Amino acid sequence: MRLYFIRHGQSKNNALYWSTGSDRDRVEDPHLTKIGRQQADITADYLSRSGDPVDVENNGGSFNLTHIYSSLMHRAVCTGTIIAGKMGLPLMGWQDWHENGGIYLQERATGEYILRPGMTRSELLTEFPGLILDDSVGEDGWWNRPQETEDDRPVRARRVLQDLLEKHGGSDDRVAVVSHGGFFNQFLAAVIGLEKIQPVWFHVFNCSITRFDFREGDQSVFFHNYVAHLPKELIT
Repeated sequence: MRLYFIRHGQSKNNALYWSTGSDRDRVEDPHLTKIGRQQADITADYLSRSGDPVDVENNGGSFNLTHIYSSLMHRAVCTGTIIAGKMGLPLMGWQDWHENGGIYLQERATGEYILRPGMTRSELLTEFPGLILDDSVGEDGWWNRPQETEDDRPVRARRVLQDLLEKHGGSDDRVAVVSHGGFFNQFLAAVIGLEKIQPVWFHVFNCSITRFDFREGDQSVFFHNYVAHLPKELIT
């Protein structure tokens, strides 16, 4: 099984932090910016028309994806919908690939985290009618629980890795997952077999691509944070 980890396009929270260096006025589930949609469009075109840059057997064809998943955060579903549409594949929602912390707001005066529900099943399917959801996503919001703690994050990453291997391990599937920058570090630690990666932070830019290969018990990272498909002015 080959996995392409794709970070979502630029979100409004990303743009806010990029321009101000602060998360003041962040929202709990930001949409893509205009730049984010451009990044997603270009990435979709690249995946459908070009070959894996280090796949010598592909001879310039497409990435030949067989499955596309995304977290249920709006920015990821939107990015995944654009990519899946271009690839002619269904987009499957997978809750556990969400960003660290989940859906939340924070009260600045007290530091208290405020519970937010995330999009409901109806909201997701109305905006993204091709999205495939499992039965656990209901009308009370897909998140609708307290903020995820730091201790819970590596546990989730190991669970995601195990579930991924159960679904696709031992196959020739080429899987793309649209996920998030913070969770990438948790997932990478799980692949390597660490509790956490510290003090190093592995950056992944918006709509960057990282390739993992899982073959007969061997796990390899072939490239990380690949953004050569994006024009320089759209690298964020």
